[in-house]
Amino acid sequence: MGYSTGKVDLWHLEAKRHARDKLVSSSPNVSLPVRSTRSALALGFAHEKPNLLAVGLDKVRGDPSLVVWNIDEAGKLSRHTGSKSSKPERAIVQQYAHAEVVSSVAFLPQSPNLLVAGVNLWLRLFDLRSPQALHVAQAPSSKTYGIVTDPFDNHRVACFGEGNVSVWDYRRFTSSLVTFTSKDASGDGERPSVSDTFIDAGFSPVRRGLLATLTRDANHVRFWDIQRASHQISGAQEADEAKAKIEMKETSKASKLSKLSWAPSSTILPWSAPAEQVEEQADLNTDVSNVVLANTFKSKES
Repeated sequence: MGYSTGKVDLWHLEAKRHARDKLVSSSPNVSLPVRSTRSALALGFAHEKPNLLAVGLDKVRGDPSLVVWNIDEAGKLSRHTGSKSSKPERAIVQQYAHAEVVSSVAFLPQSPNLLVAGVNLWLRLFDLRSPQALHVAQAPSSKTYGIVTDPFDNHRVACFGEGNVSVWDYRRFTSSLVTFTSKDASGDGERPSVSDTFIDAGFSPVRRGLLATLTRDANHVRFWDIQRASHQISGAQEADEAKAKIEMKETSKASKLSKLSWAPSSTILPWSAPAEQVEEQADLNTDVSNVVLANTFKSKES
């Protein structure tokens, strides 16, 4: 549990124990201190290494805003608070993002050493194994309220925030796989506001490519089928790469011809291509930004 002071309390809840006021104990098991007072904005455990906890904090001058704790070590230190050698810094694994706002954090499910965080207007990837306290990759993004991982694809994450949701492959942070807003929900007949803010999201654990979202003041959950859109974009990207290779070969060939021939350039250009080739070239020029999500549907209003 994170507080506006920046302190984080860890509670251990057990189903077999019962207490008054529905509380297991009157005090937390472990408290993680903060050097400078500011709000704790995000918390995230590593599924493969549950002893790792990432804490995202508001910015303050001179201090890191992304702190990764070893909570097992923090628990040992809290039991020896009377010892002069007990220092909470010994439980810190890594620190990042000095004097920046960290609004969201998420460990990759099968790669606990990789951490994705929303830092200011960037989506950044951190590797805990790197000796340098710097991100290893980043991509521009809007203010990110949350990051969710895909249980079917360890490389895919989705982030949501002010007005849009974007899906990423962290191996290629140059551009998102797909980005959409509420106005793309044409499949369920809704007329949403363009300014809708997404406040929560989650991938389905049983169906590949199904993403659920919730917007502020909404009385239903919307489901997005991103599988087909991702395939279309991947196919378009592969087509673009193939087109670039063809153009590179043609450019190289043309440059050789221009050096060996005295004929003007207009006479060495190819004749008009057949209609089939023109259509194929038009498919390669398809703008992937025009891909619109389909098969959206929403839950019953409640």
